[in-house]
Amino acid sequence: MASIAPYQFRHPDAGIAFDIDGALAAQTRQAIVEMVATDRVLVAVSHIPFPEFGHQVVKSRANRLVTTAL
Repeated sequence: MASIAPYQFRHPDAGIAFDIDGALAAQTRQAIVEMVATDRVLVAVSHIPFPEFGHQVVKSRANRLVTTAL
């Protein structure tokens, strides 16, 4: 879902060169961010500081990942 996780959790519309269809990739990331936040899904994320687990929080346009210790 997120290749540059720390940034894309806040800006799911941000793409990378590997997105074959940039618009579809952004739409998919946004849908996943909203689902993870709404359903309070615990996510595991690589390339972020410890702990790599957290919940997505969406408030207006301020998306963020709130990490949690297991």
